[in-house]
Amino acid sequence: MATSKAVKMTALATLKGNWGNAVAMAMIPFSASAVSYLISSILNLPLGNFSVIIMLVLSVFVCSPLWLGALHCYWRMANGCTDSVSEVFCYFADFREYKRALLFSLRMSVLLIGGIFVLNLPAIAVDFFTSEGFYELVGIATPLWVINFNFIADILSFVAFVAAIAYVMCLYLPAFVFVTRQDLGERSCVTEGLRIGKYSKNNFSSYVFSFLGWIFLSMLFIPVIFTVPYMLMSYMVACRFGVAGYNKIIEESVKIPTHEVEF
Repeated sequence: MATSKAVKMTALATLKGNWGNAVAMAMIPFSASAVSYLISSILNLPLGNFSVIIMLVLSVFVCSPLWLGALHCYWRMANGCTDSVSEVFCYFADFREYKRALLFSLRMSVLLIGGIFVLNLPAIAVDFFTSEGFYELVGIATPLWVINFNFIADILSFVAFVAAIAYVMCLYLPAFVFVTRQDLGERSCVTEGLRIGKYSKNNFSSYVFSFLGWIFLSMLFIPVIFTVPYMLMSYMVACRFGVAGYNKIIEESVKIPTHEVEF
């Protein structure tokens, strides 16, 4: 498996001479996501938690197809193709492709949100059964020993947070499969991506953590213009190495097929 350094060096070499297009392609979905968050923040005061639903809808129906379009462009760029910036909107140009991108986004959203919710269930349960509201509901006084269990919910929340990070890392490859295999349906992209990703999720985790400094630096906003394209291309390179590693591991197996990507 390739190291984080090798992934980053390969990504920078690929971006050389393509920075103008790469920045423009990355800023389109990034700006859409920022606007989506801004709309949700503005509507938070009058609509409360309903504004979160609005942001989720915008993310799935608008932002996600744009991010997938950017990844599609970056994949083609990594293979020597030069596309116009408008290619980022490729999944909006055809209803069939938009439907495919939409269904894929919905499946990934369910996997992400559902998985994180399940991981947090123990903490939620402990917090509920040790709350005063629960004992008021059943009509009995809150036992004194309940106070001693308050810290357990905090511990379980921390464990769930760590587990959620590990879980999210397992979901890294389906998007790559989606943009590189136009012949596969959204369900097959998710299934194949999860199957391949389990062999290289640890390497991908080290790649993500190696970008933490850049992510914090991007809070100043201006470095985002460099960081987002850099991370997107690194993601494509990391996935490509991950697929190559997967094929190498199971190339002698007759039970598990190798994964082919389209050029």
